[in-house]
Amino acid sequence: MKIFLSALCLFLVSVTYSFSQVYVEEVNINELDINYCELVGFNKYLLGKVNITIDYGQEYKFSKLQLIKGPSGKPVEFESMVEALNFMDKNGWEYVDNKVLTGSNDDALSKYLLKRKLK
Repeated sequence: MKIFLSALCLFLVSVTYSFSQVYVEEVNINELDINYCELVGFNKYLLGKVNITIDYGQEYKFSKLQLIKGPSGKPVEFESMVEALNFMDKNGWEYVDNKVLTGSNDDALSKYLLKRKLK
């Protein structure tokens, strides 16, 4: 019985990681050969929401907002950096470090370094 339960637990953990998907501009970053990414958030002035981008080492285009999709394939919008961190955690990434940069207008740019969770 112990062997069966151990095998079942191992199977469930592996299935959870295999369904983890984070799409950045149609690229599933969970399938890339990368170990780190950076979650960058910029507070939208007076709207209470944040613009979120994910830097995984790709060429970034400043001319348009980055589209992030979850496992369902639908675009994801975040109300806060914590919501974005929880999304990334559920999809196979863990927090390493962060820094917050503030501008002259009290605008804040938050950067969170994430690493792929061990499987």
